[in-house]
Amino acid sequence: IILHNTVVKVGDGFMVGSDPTYVKFRNNLTIGGHGGGNFGHFGTGRGMAVNFPNVFETTDSDYNGFGVVGMPFEGIIGRQRIESLDDIRRLTPEKHAVQVDMNIFAANPAFPAPPFPAREPADLRLAAGSVAVDAGQVIPNVNDDYNGKAPDLGAYEQGQDLPIYGPRPQGVDEETQWNAMQKTRK
Repeated sequence: IILHNTVVKVGDGFMVGSDPTYVKFRNNLTIGGHGGGNFGHFGTGRGMAVNFPNVFETTDSDYNGFGVVGMPFEGIIGRQRIESLDDIRRLTPEKHAVQVDMNIFAANPAFPAPPFPAREPADLRLAAGSVAVDAGQVIPNVNDDYNGKAPDLGAYEQGQDLPIYGPRPQGVDEETQWNAMQKTRK
């Protein structure tokens, strides 16, 4: 189950290289693009919007956002060559997919190409009115606290505070963070 991820990277944005047989993808946001290639033993792909060649009947994928930077919009889903968002909607179960680009982000982050040197993490919160806002599917007990008409695509719901992952600043424990998040959602 792969839900509410935001991926912005060189190479293929939505790349699934293994053979997942029972997988559910919902409300993800992926942008790939130029600057991909091989880095040691790791390959990023050439920069397609989606590269998912081993789709099975048990793969359930919809309500995702796909995009590219510096490349034509193209991809592979199953045995189907994709050249547009219309192809994705016509040839796959992705009937509610949206096409995105870097303009969906409020902070106007730069696309991370070339992939080196390392950069500070980008602010990938959505801009008001972008196509990714309210474009997701409600998933009970996962995204019930959405703002607007429907959940947003990606990792961050517009209008909510950024979560703190990993070590917390001094004086902020899990209970304090939880209580603060509950106040902003009311």
